Amino acid sequence: MKGNWWSSTPLPSSAKARRWRWWKSSNLSKASLYLTALSMWFFTSCTDLVDLTPLSLETYPAQSDSIIDCEDSLWIRFSLPMNPDRTEPLFSVKDEENAPVALDTEWKEENALLILIPREPWKRGARYRLIGEGTAKSERGTRHPIHLNIPFFAGSSDLPLTLLWVSPQEGNSVGLTTPLVFHFSRSLNPTSFEAHFSLSPSSEYEISFNQDNTEVTITPSVTWEGLTTYTWRTGKEVTDTEGISISHEYEGSFRTLEDTTPPSVEGLYTTSKETPDPSSRMPLEMLDNERGILIRFSEAMQQEKLEQLITLEPSLDVDIIPLTPSTVFLSPQQLWEPEGTYTLTISGDITDISGNTMGEEFHHTFTIEGIPAQRLESVTLQSEHESYTYTQPDWGSETFLPAVVGIDSTLTVILTFSQPFTEEEAQRLVDAVSLEPFFPYYLSNPECVRVTSLPDSKQVTFEFHEVEGVDSDDPGYLEYWYLLKIKGGPRYFINETGSYLLEDLTIRLSLREM
Repeated sequence: MKGNWWSSTPLPSSAKARRWRWWKSSNLSKASLYLTALSMWFFTSCTDLVDLTPLSLETYPAQSDSIIDCEDSLWIRFSLPMNPDRTEPLFSVKDEENAPVALDTEWKEENALLILIPREPWKRGARYRLIGEGTAKSERGTRHPIHLNIPFFAGSSDLPLTLLWVSPQEGNSVGLTTPLVFHFSRSLNPTSFEAHFSLSPSSEYEISFNQDNTEVTITPSVTWEGLTTYTWRTGKEVTDTEGISISHEYEGSFRTLEDTTPPSVEGLYTTSKETPDPSSRMPLEMLDNERGILIRFSEAMQQEKLEQLITLEPSLDVDIIPLTPSTVFLSPQQLWEPEGTYTLTISGDITDISGNTMGEEFHHTFTIEGIPAQRLESVTLQSEHESYTYTQPDWGSETFLPAVVGIDSTLTVILTFSQPFTEEEAQRLVDAVSLEPFFPYYLSNPECVRVTSLPDSKQVTFEFHEVEGVDSDDPGYLEYWYLLKIKGGPRYFINETGSYLLEDLTIRLSLREM
């Protein structure tokens, strides 16, 4: 009886061999199936692995701080077709305040091009950032890290319009006719200002602009309401002439009083002549040739006849410029005298806008400490083998400096000053320094053949030829006299800080031969 393969009946050896071959073949087939399934699972799972091949991107804008049109859309082009659901959320645009910009999106070129469309035009002059951050996924399932941050401007890269100063300042009390004055960083669009300026409580007023539209004056049609606090605002919609919006909304307030208080001088300061700042608090001790005097009054002043009401002694040509209703700038048109002392006088007749006079005359005396006077500290006289150095607290015509002239009739004069000067400034000393014969009458005029100085040095060296000294064997004369003259004042020799000799110097040299 033939047994089945599951039977426990012993089988002949030939049957056992056939059964073994079948079992082996069957198990190899099963192993092959298991390996195939495992391979399919492995490669399927590998599709989510990060692809080490870099994903290349092209963007618009392509470079940082590019300027795009206010109507332009942005785009990102990928080197692979992408999965929109897993890629699009990684990209955004943020404005200057780091707030997200509302965008619509569109995919093209078989999901290789993502277009970002602003729902409203870009704000002209604003700076935005195109940002991409995270892991993008392609259509075939590969993942790619994205790190993108490209700042760009819309329409223009100019800085936004800003309010530099306003008068009256925040919370100040003013007269009933005091104007409200705004000064902006550049020309604004008058129509946009008129449309987006507000004053509360409501009042009748007139708006005027200066010639270049950088200054706005709000004047009450009659007067402000007395004992009232007014609040003003300029909206973010105010733009300059190029359409660039103001940096942010501004707001302030001022209070009106029934003004019967005389005005006074609140302080004296200094500020740049080139760009005077009415809010400067730099002390007057810092005054130099690049600066003028800032007078700050306690309230807005009438600006007529200021030239007759404000004077400076010793007299100096100055331009008197009102910067704000309560500040006046004195811009000198001449150099300050180094270490000079001046007196500023403001007449008691000067009047505020409510008609109150100051009453008592104002005086202030000050010294130009920021510009040291140039001084001659020493004179060195050299010949071939002799050298003499002299120092004097006060050089004058009665000063006698003995020295020896070389056998070749040469004399080197080294002048050491208290303040440094450049090589170019040292060359100007050629016109200010001279050596002249004085006694006896027949001495010839020396010739200056060389002038040398090191950069930023305090020394200048002059080499004179044809200089004679008395012969010790000559019984007729005891000495030969020459006059070393140095001209003072700003005309001949002044360094870049404004230092110069305050007066002419004449020094007598007594020369003999070696």
